[in-house]
Amino acid sequence: MTTLEGQTFDEFLKAKGIGRESILAFRRVIAWQLSEAMTTRGISTDELARRIRTRPHEIGRFLQTPESAPLLITTLREAMAAARSE
Repeated sequence: MTTLEGQTFDEFLKAKGIGRESILAFRRVIAWQLSEAMTTRGISTDELARRIRTRPHEIGRFLQTPESAPLLITTLREAMAAARSE
C-alpha cells in the first residue's frame, strides 16, 4: 500500500495519469467545495487553520489561488474533515 504522507495533491494525481489541466480543474473545485463547507458551517479561515494546526494565510492562499498554492494530501484531508465537522 502506498502512503500519501508528505505527497502533494499534484504528485498524487500525476501518478494516476491525470494531466495538468485536469489537476488545475480539480484544485479549483476543491477550493470551491472547501469554501462552501466553511460558509455553510460558519467556519472562518482562522478557525479552520486552528483546527488543522496551520496558518490562516495558508488556507486563504489556497482558497484565493488554488492553482498555485502548495497542497499536501494530508492537509487537504484534514481541512475537508475539519470544515465538515461541527
